[in-house]
Amino acid sequence: MERALFDNDAYGAISFILTIVFVCIAAVLLINVLVALFKIEKLDKDKQADEAWAYHRFLLYEEYSRISILPPPFSVIQYLGELILTIMKVCKPRSLCGIMITPIANITEMVPGLATLSFFGLQTQIIDKESRNLLQPPCKGELCIKGSWPGQARTIYND
Repeated sequence: MERALFDNDAYGAISFILTIVFVCIAAVLLINVLVALFKIEKLDKDKQADEAWAYHRFLLYEEYSRISILPPPFSVIQYLGELILTIMKVCKPRSLCGIMITPIANITEMVPGLATLSFFGLQTQIIDKESRNLLQPPCKGELCIKGSWPGQARTIYND
């Protein structure tokens, strides 16, 4: 019976062994592809889980940051204080010195490429580049601010 398997042709045994080797290699390769696909899917699910965790953590933080630190009968005091602070912040006078050098409408003659007068409360001077001596206008040099000005600390106050 065993000889009947190999009696049909001369290459029957070799082709049978090569077929078995091919099927084994194909199975190993397919298992590797399946493992790689599962790994990619797991990485995607981990990323989605991390994003969901961060979102829910943010929601929890937001919820507890809005809750009053005082017990319910006294929480009205905290809310009134927050209301007063908000009103003070909205109604506080703002410095008008965000603009430093500007022409005054209908008063200053405007010439392209030339600086005009400094804004109110700002003292400017022109210094020579090489000698660092003070120059009198009209002249060419570096434009410098002499001292502090009204809006100087605006960017660092309440920052």
